[in-house]
Amino acid sequence: MTRLLFAVLLTLLAGPGCGPGEEESEVRKVYERLLEAVRASDGGALYEMSRSEFKNTMEELAGRLSSVQEGLDTHSSRLDTAALSKSLYFEDLRFPIDGKELFRSLIDFTALDMGPSVEAGLAVNEFMDRGDHFSVMTRSGESFVFYRGEEGKWLSMLPEQAFELWENRPVLMENLQKAEEALALIAKEAKGIEGKSKP
Repeated sequence: MTRLLFAVLLTLLAGPGCGPGEEESEVRKVYERLLEAVRASDGGALYEMSRSEFKNTMEELAGRLSSVQEGLDTHSSRLDTAALSKSLYFEDLRFPIDGKELFRSLIDFTALDMGPSVEAGLAVNEFMDRGDHFSVMTRSGESFVFYRGEEGKWLSMLPEQAFELWENRPVLMENLQKAEEALALIAKEAKGIEGKSKP
């Protein structure tokens, strides 16, 4: 399967290299932790730096996928479970699964090449206070957005931006809806048969 790529970061590969960034600040430290997580291919750390809205989205998606997986096990005789599992990328998932594990399963760092020129381009050029969020502008001209969370921590938009840009996301969501509808129909038919069998 084509897993989730950090398309936002991949655009930096063509960016020009520049000198070191400016003096560290609170937002700079969070930005550095973000880069450290990417360098370490640590999807879990990136997930923990994301906003609660995105975590809720991933938890909901994980719950829906888990329910479909249970349904496929229950009604395996009536469905092409192999085809449905493939269409939902179950080969990369290990159930039971939560939002964090789902994100870690989907993310793929293999296309990232954090070479010297990219590292130089990621140096901070300036911070821009936009009221409800900060933008970190890099030497290569890219922008990384950070919002302050409920507990006062600065949180990154990168994980949810990457998920939104994932080329297979629309296909996954469409296939998930179709699978849910098919399972709902089977459950309805089974309930009808059960009702007719009662004296």
